[in-house]
Amino acid sequence: MGEVSQDNVVEVARIMESYLFRLKVCQLPTNGLNRTVIALCDKTKAAGDYRARLVSLI
Repeated sequence: MGEVSQDNVVEVARIMESYLFRLKVCQLPTNGLNRTVIALCDKTKAAGDYRARLVSLI
């Protein structure tokens, strides 16, 4: 596995920020958030496209 580019990290951070903001505004529980973050960290399943992996998880 190679390194993750800074652009990918920024993109994933923006998606997560938007997701967390919507959860807070809608007063939805965050009990599944741990599983989402752990699943995102699974490099073998992301296959280099962390943005697509994150979108599929949330």
